[in-house]
Amino acid sequence: MPEKSNKISIVLLGPGHGNNIDAFLDLLFLRQDFEVTLLALECRVDRAKFPLLKVEEYGHANGLLKKLKSYVKMIQLPRHDILMILGGSNLYEVIPALLLIRRRRTAFNTWGETIPRQIGEKGINAFLYRIVLKSVDAIFCNWYGVRNILLKNAPELEPKIYIQGWGLSTDFTEEKPVVSEFTKDYIKSVPDERVVFLNIRSIDFYNEIGKILDALLILKNSYPEYFKRVLYVFWHGNNVREVLLNQILNFINEHGLKDHLWCVKHPFIPTSDIRHIVDAADVVVNFVNRDQLSSSVLEAMYLKKQLIMSDIEAYRILNEECGTQLNLIPVTTEALVNEMKFTIDNVNKSSLQTELMDLRKSIVEKRFTRTNNAPAIAAKFNEILSK
Repeated sequence: MPEKSNKISIVLLGPGHGNNIDAFLDLLFLRQDFEVTLLALECRVDRAKFPLLKVEEYGHANGLLKKLKSYVKMIQLPRHDILMILGGSNLYEVIPALLLIRRRRTAFNTWGETIPRQIGEKGINAFLYRIVLKSVDAIFCNWYGVRNILLKNAPELEPKIYIQGWGLSTDFTEEKPVVSEFTKDYIKSVPDERVVFLNIRSIDFYNEIGKILDALLILKNSYPEYFKRVLYVFWHGNNVREVLLNQILNFINEHGLKDHLWCVKHPFIPTSDIRHIVDAADVVVNFVNRDQLSSSVLEAMYLKKQLIMSDIEAYRILNEECGTQLNLIPVTTEALVNEMKFTIDNVNKSSLQTELMDLRKSIVEKRFTRTNNAPAIAAKFNEILSK
């Protein structure tokens, strides 16, 4: 008989595509601690990147048969040490999984703040998610802000909450040659004489796009000596709200700003190329009304870029927990205009800025890389299993 493995066996229930699952699998497979099975409607992760990943898919054109197929897969799975439910899962998957999948312990990875916020609302989904979160053994949050939202809506969950960030991958931290022709063309097109403000966030409502456009128009009309040096780049993130995208494109056309405001629609770009995209910028903008700890913040700090950051809880926690000394500004058009002017005047000039950038990079290296976070998640899983 084959020897029993000493690895922790985990079955992940959730989306089989997107940046979150790719990042989480990367974190798990950095070490040899885990045997991982992904149960998903469809797996679109790079299987070559994760050759040890076991996959169980239950996709079907018929909705009823799809659900039945998922239930059969759940029953057929061998007993695992941990079932981890990922935040992008649907309740029609989550509840049967809790009933049908054999395991020693159950963990819930919130992914972000959507479900923690939802449990504070009214309605059947909120009610069911509260039951789910109370039933699991552990809840993983990627930042303290997510935990705070959970505790506000369900303080009784505190003993089972773990803070576990993912961090930057070696695909980003280790400089590699540019792969994509699109990336090469983009970098060549960036004018050297401009101060490049990069907004590498989703075109979504949390991204204060209206205020950003207003700020650019004020710079154009009232401070032309500053505006002539500006290139503001919206680099599409994971999600694109068509109404906001159209607002940006119409704004560019209406005010004749194609030389100062770009909205870059791009194909799939590997993480190693994203490093070059960020490095081509002078300033990374995270002017948002809510966030947790986006990779765009960590990437900018690692590459020692100047940052424009809004004064929201997640970024205040980053300053408090890590000493990053980020200058956080109110989420107002006036504050953004003033910060952009200040940044244009001081970009890459101050020795104090250089010291701060060195400090921030060292903080990311110590606390926010997957290489350093991988042992921590193994320790947390062992702690959960020992209870």
